[in-house]
Amino acid sequence: MPARVLHTLALVGCAALVLLCTTVASANVTPGVTPDIVLSPTNRTFTKHYNSLLVNDLTPQADASVVPTADQCRDLAPLDVLCDVYRIKIVRDTSKGAQNFVVINVDWPSQGRTPALALVAAGLSDSDLPDIDLFLYKDADTYLDSADVGGRGSIIPERIVWQATQDEYDLVVRAGTGVVTEYRITAQLSNEKFDRPNEVLDQPDRFTPPPDNSGAQPSPVALPTGDLAAPAVLPLAPIDSDPQISGIGLGTNEQFATDTLNLGSRTRTVAAQAEPPSTLVLIVAMLFFPAAAAFGAFSVLRRRRNAYTA
Repeated sequence: MPARVLHTLALVGCAALVLLCTTVASANVTPGVTPDIVLSPTNRTFTKHYNSLLVNDLTPQADASVVPTADQCRDLAPLDVLCDVYRIKIVRDTSKGAQNFVVINVDWPSQGRTPALALVAAGLSDSDLPDIDLFLYKDADTYLDSADVGGRGSIIPERIVWQATQDEYDLVVRAGTGVVTEYRITAQLSNEKFDRPNEVLDQPDRFTPPPDNSGAQPSPVALPTGDLAAPAVLPLAPIDSDPQISGIGLGTNEQFATDTLNLGSRTRTVAAQAEPPSTLVLIVAMLFFPAAAAFGAFSVLRRRRNAYTA
């Protein structure tokens, strides 16, 4: 009985080990592929021009709705005209604070651009022709969403950005629209480490603490002497010191001369003795005169009309 138990446990352990190995292997890209692009903290930039013919929808396998995996693009010959695949090896910076961001740009010659008016009517943006799409595979069967890394735009260049959390990735360059005969890949690695020169606390050797004066006796404060309750009264400034100000009163007394500004007593007398018109005058002026003028005009026009008709 103990031997059978040990044998069963050994079989279970082997099965679990095989399952674990299979799971680990499927969690990464296909091993044993020679890297095409190598990025490291000492070699952060990669640029290379490729002459490759990429055409969409020329073979039955090149359905636009089907995204071939990195291994399919690498192993299936009919997919050579649809996609190219490149193995990316990243020597990550393991120091504290390193982010290991990877930026890849792919640009190619443009043959034209779709009209903006037609795209606006359809609710779309401008698009360059031809078009290339990028797919980043973190394992053999799964590529990262374009909402997270990009790579599926409609203008040149195409860009894909992500933070490297493993050592190898597969980049699939697939034809989107039209025919592409050449393109260029530019890759960059950034560890996003920034110095903080303005932080004094981060540099203790350059920080000088203030002196300790806790045991020193405070020095006495000298009080001012004299009468502080009665402030000093400033004398009035002489009026005739400023010729512009002194000229206001036609002299140096700063007063307007009344004899010069006097307009006479008759103006005041007429304004004071004036009386408003009576009610009868207002009625005659506002009713009688307009009615008489209207009646006179009516009579003249009537006589002229009778003279013409006679």
